[in-house]
Amino acid sequence: NLLQQVQETGFNEKTILLYENSLQQLHQMQTQTKHLDFSKCYPRESFDKQSILWDLNYFKYYFLKVSGLEFDEQKLEDDFHWLADNLSVGEQTTFMFRDFQARNIQLHDNKVWFIDFQGGRRGPVLYDLVSLLYQASAQMPSEVKNHLSNYYFNLVNPSLGYEKTRFQSEFNQMVLIRIVQTLGTYGFRGLIEGKPYFKASIKPALINLETHLEQRIENLKIPYFMHLLEGLVK
Repeated sequence: NLLQQVQETGFNEKTILLYENSLQQLHQMQTQTKHLDFSKCYPRESFDKQSILWDLNYFKYYFLKVSGLEFDEQKLEDDFHWLADNLSVGEQTTFMFRDFQARNIQLHDNKVWFIDFQGGRRGPVLYDLVSLLYQASAQMPSEVKNHLSNYYFNLVNPSLGYEKTRFQSEFNQMVLIRIVQTLGTYGFRGLIEGKPYFKASIKPALINLETHLEQRIENLKIPYFMHLLEGLVK
């Protein structure tokens, strides 16, 4: 898979080309699936408020509480609901892969193939981009993230008419929600079930979070939650 390729060769020209091919195929999948009957998606039809709250509470119970960091449950819950109500998910008309990361991108005859999309649903296009670029175990350098983000922007801009400022704002919000979601998974699979891959992913995920918190994400009125995230990083 693509993660193994990264671990063997690093982010060389060939590997970056495979990432670009993956984003091309992702964009094709997103733009050609508007006809799907999303009511058949499981467990939710779309990445809506309920989906966001499930992810946030998964993080709370399987990572935050396990970490031992003390927190005010009501203050955190208030911020969770504000975030779920105000997250800019845009007009959801496309298929969201949900777990679009390098372990789920198979390589065969120099082509990319996707697996593990059974949790997909209608959702924001940028969620899958963020999932790929911020996969903790891949430890993608910032310059590669910027290159691939711009590459994807040029793919989607003609069809979706994204303005760069809006693209970056929604991208930053998706980064936060995706990192929190993966930390919940790493807590459950790694700290509770004891699976080595997920346990080893916790530190690089927190490094991703630390770097992202330094960017001062705009328009997110969740001061208590941000304070807790900074405490987790420390």
